[in-house]
Amino acid sequence: MNNKYFSDIYDDFFKVDKKEIDVKEDVSLNNKVNLLEEINSLYIDNESKNLLKQILEYMDKYNNKEESIYIDFNIIIEGNNNENVNSVKEILSQSIKNNHYLKGSGVYELSLYELSNKIDIKEIYSKYEIIILKDLKAFLMQEDN
Repeated sequence: MNNKYFSDIYDDFFKVDKKEIDVKEDVSLNNKVNLLEEINSLYIDNESKNLLKQILEYMDKYNNKEESIYIDFNIIIEGNNNENVNSVKEILSQSIKNNHYLKGSGVYELSLYELSNKIDIKEIYSKYEIIILKDLKAFLMQEDN
């Protein structure tokens, strides 16, 4: 009896397309390679590049069930070059999206110049998965009370 014959019937019946699965894996690998190339092109020190790569690698392992412990990353990115800061933010966002690392996609950007307004930071942290605090120079302008 020819098992290949029945295997093909099974695949046709359930619409299994093995080529589609391989394409998805290739796209995932290409995305990862592209992100690593972007990290290497950043104007940041090697220690920061390596840390960023380790974070992305952990997200990838968690997504592939190689790691079972969810880590809630709290990352502080400081820099005078907004382009670099935005690039790091975009790399992290893309990796989070590619690896389905967060349950939601809520992003909240808060300028610290707005702290004089009544903002419930506890509520923000409970609603959003990613909170970006911008304009740290605002602390220099605050009066001592």
